[in-house]
Amino acid sequence: LSLSPRWHLDAFYSFVRRDATVNKEGVVTSFYNSGYHRTPTELAKKDAQGERLYGLHLGYRATCFEAGLTAFRTEFDLPVVPRPAVYNAYSFTGTDNCNVGVDFRYRYRRLIVFGEASASQSLGLAGIVGATFGIDPNRRGSLYCRQYDVDYHALYASPLQRGSNASGERGLAAVYQTVLPLSIAASFQADVYAFPYPRYAAYSPSHGVQCRANLHRDLFRNASLQLSYFYRSQGTNETPPGQKEKIVGYPDRHNLSLLFNCKRGGWTFASRLARSWYKEDFSPAAFGFLVGQDVAYAFSRPGITLTARLLLFDVDSYDARLYAAEAGMRLSSVVYTGCGERFYLVARYKINNWFTLACKYSATVYNDAESIGSGYE
Repeated sequence: LSLSPRWHLDAFYSFVRRDATVNKEGVVTSFYNSGYHRTPTELAKKDAQGERLYGLHLGYRATCFEAGLTAFRTEFDLPVVPRPAVYNAYSFTGTDNCNVGVDFRYRYRRLIVFGEASASQSLGLAGIVGATFGIDPNRRGSLYCRQYDVDYHALYASPLQRGSNASGERGLAAVYQTVLPLSIAASFQADVYAFPYPRYAAYSPSHGVQCRANLHRDLFRNASLQLSYFYRSQGTNETPPGQKEKIVGYPDRHNLSLLFNCKRGGWTFASRLARSWYKEDFSPAAFGFLVGQDVAYAFSRPGITLTARLLLFDVDSYDARLYAAEAGMRLSSVVYTGCGERFYLVARYKINNWFTLACKYSATVYNDAESIGSGYE
């Protein structure tokens, strides 16, 4: 609703039934987000919790400045009481929750400053503030600072975070983009963060660091090469040899990938290599390797495309898992563990700007296992 040239008001309401685990007392102990309904236990969780969400957003927009005020309320049909656990000590409990927040964005030449602050019904606070600045057309940097109280509850918040939800975390992140010699486009990211309270998979206060580097170069017309590196060390429960009590360790995770793309006529080729390395303090190192080839052809008749992939992988454990983006009805990311091969073929026909027809066949063969799953499927 437009109140004036600079002010607008939005109202929203939704009702949805969510999958959840309900105990004998009719209390929801956890939400079930996998989407699987294969076994009697999983079917019992389907649509077990009703949820209503409604609120208002008041916004202001000027030439170089924007601001907003948001207030909304969430209501559940059944009370939510997480099961007793050290990482659930500050989790949301009850049948309703309210959130109020303010946000802003200010732009001056090549500088953009933005931020958001919010409070929940429990009086927990959360905030993030940052800035992006352009040094010149080829160099740009960003800086973000965040603080989320452990008793802040926002079920649908998705800010910059390294934990499972936006609570009990603080951190500082930086991003830098530039063009190196030989016309190599480079981006570097670093994030240093801390969890002052116990959380899932780390039963004591912990911290972490995450870094990412990406180099991209156009080799010649319609061909490019991309090299990516990822590193993370984050507090995780570990059990020392001969002990029963868990301590927080800091395993190292490294991922290195190389991607080559080439287009010629209606053909598109993509080759990829990936390597992972994972090491805990008290366990042997785990490694992963992946190699794959994509071939796509766009027919002369507009809108028809065929895409095929053959990928080989050998990954020691889930901790050393590798990911690869995969075409389908929509672009998705597939995780690879174990040893085997994966093949898929996708046919797409773009009827018009509103409709696309797609068909996909895929198969994964594991060389190190005779069966997968729990056996109840």
